[in-house]
Amino acid sequence: MIDKIFKAYDVRATYPVPLNEEMAWKVGHATAQYLKRSRQAVAAEQRVGMEDTVIIGRDMRPSSPELARALSDRNSLGWPQCHRHRHDRHVDDLLRDQSF
Repeated sequence: MIDKIFKAYDVRATYPVPLNEEMAWKVGHATAQYLKRSRQAVAAEQRVGMEDTVIIGRDMRPSSPELARALSDRNSLGWPQCHRHRHDRHVDDLLRDQSF
């Protein structure tokens, strides 16, 4: 199933087979765990701001809200702050004004 979801440069698949809410959560959870472990060896002065925050982006496809909700509603990503945003709000804007 993984080879049907992971491409050379991104995660891309059709909904609901093979990418559904459970698979989206598994990919997100694994990513969160990897990022949390990889930053442990980074010195405090080299860490990024808001490192305990994750932003879940989505586009205008009908399945996007359900997939984003599956990630943020489960509360199992292990991030103190988890924010969803639609495709019409750029991530840089969110980080710049921190209004999420």
